[in-house]
Amino acid sequence: MKYEEFYNELTNLEFSPEYVGSYFICTENRLTSLSGSTKKINSSFDCGYNRLTSLEYSPRWVDGWFSCFNNELNSLEFSPEYVGGDFDCSDNSNLTNINGYTEKMNGVFYCYETPLQSIFNRVDQHFLHAFNFYKIIKDDTVNLKRLKYVMDLYEQRIDLDKIQKYYRLV
Repeated sequence: MKYEEFYNELTNLEFSPEYVGSYFICTENRLTSLSGSTKKINSSFDCGYNRLTSLEYSPRWVDGWFSCFNNELNSLEFSPEYVGGDFDCSDNSNLTNINGYTEKMNGVFYCYETPLQSIFNRVDQHFLHAFNFYKIIKDDTVNLKRLKYVMDLYEQRIDLDKIQKYYRLV
């Protein structure tokens, strides 16, 4: 498949097969929804460079990596139930928490160019689980005591100046 074939100006994913045995790439289109998307992918899924504000209707099972890079996401709610590789939600400037992400991820979680990057980036499922378990972020507020505890557990650095650009500290 030639790279140019990905520029289809798709506005929806109607008629997508329910199962895909290889990569499902719908990058650089005009998607505002994943409605009609494939449910299970034997490899990786990439819906980057679209206009998505939600991951509703995303595949439920992705054996490889999952990328929703460069969209307009506000939340990771409706993310796949399982991701066998990396999860990349970078370059979503309104993404301030990880609520709704899958805890069944075997790779690395990337969140470059999001408010989350001020706190962490390139972390694994164990870090994300602890981060959610201790309820570090609520709305636009970071619980500093809990953040310090989790960051210390995982030997992560804290830069309060960067964090305060996006969050209130309590």
